[in-house]
Amino acid sequence: MSDQPPDGSAANEPEKPPRVRGKVISFNRNRGFGFASGPDGRSFFVHYTELIDPGVTFLVEGQEVEFTPASDPRGDRATQVQLRSPRVGAQAFRTRRRKSRQRGAPSTDS
Repeated sequence: MSDQPPDGSAANEPEKPPRVRGKVISFNRNRGFGFASGPDGRSFFVHYTELIDPGVTFLVEGQEVEFTPASDPRGDRATQVQLRSPRVGAQAFRTRRRKSRQRGAPSTDS
């Protein structure tokens, strides 16, 4: 007979922390962090290093995310953050291009 419980789960396997869904409140792309709201309205700190989707390095306000809530002395934070909705708005797909001076063009400085 097997040593596993009747429900098929491993006896010594630790329980996974609950994942919750929320929305991005704000995210500063230049600084790499922002905040997401949980289902109960609490705010969770989000750092870009906790984004687990490949190629995703920032979030956009209004995006739906799923994460594991954690707490430390500085407050609530979101870990293992995963996108649940595609990027919101055209701003997520556009990159700003800076106008640069043409090389070799004469300077207008006097």
